Amino acid sequence: MNEERTEFKPYVPADTILPEFTWRAVILGAVLGLIFSAVTVYLGLKAGLTVAVNIPIAIIAMAFFAAMSKAKLGKPATVLEINTVQTTGAAGESIAAGIIFTLPALIFLGFTLDVTKAFVVALAGGSLGVCFLIPLRRYLIEREHGVLPYPEGIACAEVIKSGEKSGSHASAVFWGAGIGYAYKLLMSVFRFWREAPLWRPRFYSGSTLIGEVSPELLGVGYIIGPRTASIMVAGGFISWMLLIPLIKFFGAATPITIEEGGRLVQTTIGDLTSYSVLWNRYVRYIGAGAVVAGGIINLVRAMPTIIHSFKDSLAEIRGGDEAKKAVSRISRDLPLSFVFAGIAVAFVLIYLLLNIVIHPGHLFGNFIATLLI
Repeated sequence: MNEERTEFKPYVPADTILPEFTWRAVILGAVLGLIFSAVTVYLGLKAGLTVAVNIPIAIIAMAFFAAMSKAKLGKPATVLEINTVQTTGAAGESIAAGIIFTLPALIFLGFTLDVTKAFVVALAGGSLGVCFLIPLRRYLIEREHGVLPYPEGIACAEVIKSGEKSGSHASAVFWGAGIGYAYKLLMSVFRFWREAPLWRPRFYSGSTLIGEVSPELLGVGYIIGPRTASIMVAGGFISWMLLIPLIKFFGAATPITIEEGGRLVQTTIGDLTSYSVLWNRYVRYIGAGAVVAGGIINLVRAMPTIIHSFKDSLAEIRGGDEAKKAVSRISRDLPLSFVFAGIAVAFVLIYLLLNIVIHPGHLFGNFIATLLI
């Protein structure tokens, strides 16, 4: 691993001062973050996964600032301002992704949600994420440069650099949006083809082949690449072509209660005409278990890196006299006192939310739950 490390050299030299954290960059990033957060929520709830939005946000920002400059409404944006826009916008998308993958669990447990609860959870979760990543930044970005690939981040950086040299790539984004709009119009309004073609082979009882060909999912498949897309297709194939037929075959005589026309009907698994019931009752929980297992495995595999990162970063930040010396633009971090204060505030918010709204009356249990969060 050590042999693969390369020296970290920023695109903008550390001793070069350019406009970076400006009002126009932050405001544009916040606006784009709101827009792409809505897109993230829609895609996440529909497809079960989200995609990185850094690149389209960076391209739109370059096009916007270029248009403003041509209209004499401002100076051309620097690469650091574009980076601020995409970072701000992507942060909104990340928080939205965290919300849609966690709050539905509360709904399944019988809790009701409102805007206030969602806001507090998002605020606390986002604050914790930022505060925990500050000590890790120097190790993961600078020390491990060349070891950790960060493919999406590198791709976004290359887009920003090429945009500075040869102009914005915004035309590709707008062409893609136009093609997607036309595709959706022909499919959903004029019904030129079915959004979710379905085939149930008669020779293989219980099996179903169905694929949703909406433009948003086609775009997601293009972005995530063939490997991840193949894993998702394999999961669907195993569910509908293996697990459900097996459940139908071995449990044909098993009684089951379903809802039809607003009333409960007693039947057997073998007599079902819609296999989505089997997916909801059985296969969905198998998939949920697979997701949890995958998350635990990845966490265990990453734990040595996480622990080492925290120890190394905290040691560097607490480096005594050397740490107190003036640092370059790219090595300046928020002070540890700020980090610990942010973690404490987030901890208190989560504890109060658990104690007052979600699970009142269990002081010690809520404290343990807050620590686990």
